[in-house]
Amino acid sequence: MGNILMEIMKNKLIIKYAMFIAIAFFSCNNINAQCLNQVFHTKSTITINGIQVTVIPSGDCDTITTYCSGNTQPYLIGANYTYPNHNGGYTFQFSPPVDSLTLNFGGINGGGVNKEIVKIYINGNHYSISSVGTLNGCNQLAVVTPSGDITGATNGSSSGWSGTIITGPINEISIIDSVVIGVPNGTVFSLYICSKYTNSINENNKLRWLVYPIPTNDKITIEAPNKSIIRISNIQGQTILEQTLQQEKTDIDLSKIAKGFYILRLNYSEKTVLSKIVKE
Repeated sequence: MGNILMEIMKNKLIIKYAMFIAIAFFSCNNINAQCLNQVFHTKSTITINGIQVTVIPSGDCDTITTYCSGNTQPYLIGANYTYPNHNGGYTFQFSPPVDSLTLNFGGINGGGVNKEIVKIYINGNHYSISSVGTLNGCNQLAVVTPSGDITGATNGSSSGWSGTIITGPINEISIIDSVVIGVPNGTVFSLYICSKYTNSINENNKLRWLVYPIPTNDKITIEAPNKSIIRISNIQGQTILEQTLQQEKTDIDLSKIAKGFYILRLNYSEKTVLSKIVKE
């Protein structure tokens, strides 16, 4: 009888341990999940893998293509150095709502004579960040304020982090940079979205294609099925180039376009894929 009880207790411990490992694995996957569909445009509406994303700029804001190797680009808020009208932000609206999103930040001032605070609003309500993200490779870690907002480290150097993950459903998000004191340099951030709609499209989209080199100086090479239609747009949504590919490997001349971020959209047989292009 004693042996049987010991065996039962042993089995219970094994089950509990297995459940603990499973929960830990599931939690880590959720916490560290990086959304893959990056938003680039700075105004108007563009469809990104089945999600209509409307971007509305407000106040002092701009774009940037040279900060932190693309990790925290292209949005720059609080960018006009005219104190005190220095606040700026972007609002993103999603239709249908996204399941989650990832934000990366950089360039935030927090100490000395210049200090700014970044606030996030989800579906019209203030969102309180519970913890910092991970180092972005360009800044020291920023700080979470008692209200759950983001500010820079107290020594005054530029701060930021990667990997702020917010779960939904999310119809709208606003990221706003506000001046506390002085004339900060503004905040840079990038946005990635996750959705069951984009996932289903990606899973069914067995389109084989390549775009290289990225970044580029003068041209890109596209490997895709013959008769694919490509469209290159700037981050304002304006079409720069559109053509039908006449062979499976095509060189596209970009020598005459300005430096910066562009979006390549490729359509073939009712399938659509997107890629980022960086012209240096």
